[in-house]
Amino acid sequence: MKITVVIPCFRTCYKITHSIINKIPSNVNYIIVVDDKCPFDTGKQLSKICKDKRLKIIYHKNNKCVGGAVLSGYRQA
Repeated sequence: MKITVVIPCFRTCYKITHSIINKIPSNVNYIIVVDDKCPFDTGKQLSKICKDKRLKIIYHKNNKCVGGAVLSGYRQA
């Protein structure tokens, strides 16, 4: 069994997201962050500072709101 965490991001501070990722326990296999066309470029900022090998970032070209971002993460998982 594999465990995946999906984190939708829109108008979030990348530092907050980074601190959240650091708190995810080691028994989680994959971390998928969905940058839902965030005006703060959370995904790009996070990719620069977070070197967790479990991390995968998905970028939306258009904002799909929380539900759409979560579904994209689920599909990737």
